[in-house]
Amino acid sequence: MKKRRESFWGLHFDFHAQPKDGILGEKLNEDDIRKICRLLKPDFIQIDSKGHPGWTSFPSKLGNAVPDFKKDTLALWRKVTAEQGVALYMHYSGVYDRKYAVENPEDAIMTPDGSRHAEATRPNGKYIDKLLIPQLIEMAEYGVDGVWVDGDCWMAMSDFSPETLKAFEEEYGID
Repeated sequence: MKKRRESFWGLHFDFHAQPKDGILGEKLNEDDIRKICRLLKPDFIQIDSKGHPGWTSFPSKLGNAVPDFKKDTLALWRKVTAEQGVALYMHYSGVYDRKYAVENPEDAIMTPDGSRHAEATRPNGKYIDKLLIPQLIEMAEYGVDGVWVDGDCWMAMSDFSPETLKAFEEEYGID
């Protein structure tokens, strides 16, 4: 199996799961994944694990999995890609997490006017330790070859929450 730095040709299935998508894995089967690997011969395949809406497309134990699964799609992709010698990478939306920001407004970015952002999480809030790191560990237990964290470069923004402002003022001596 090629490492990412040795790879040239890969496939990215950009699927950001949501409850409205119905039953996940209902139509996915080993033979179709095997055909993709054998016919297209990718160096790697990248599938969704958690998109910007904040729901996982695998049965995560951390409370943000879409509610209906016919089968564990991540386990199925890992089984077949490993068998075919194709690296498996995950797409994971980082600080951009609509579900988490809405359910945990104290961990959402505070804008200059004091309102909370509906989609952007605070990197120095509880999100990293409560969801992001545990979920990356959870995916690693499937034996995936890597993760592409998406949204962090264009969704990270200044946080004006009191905790962040206090830390900034203490660090830089600026009021």
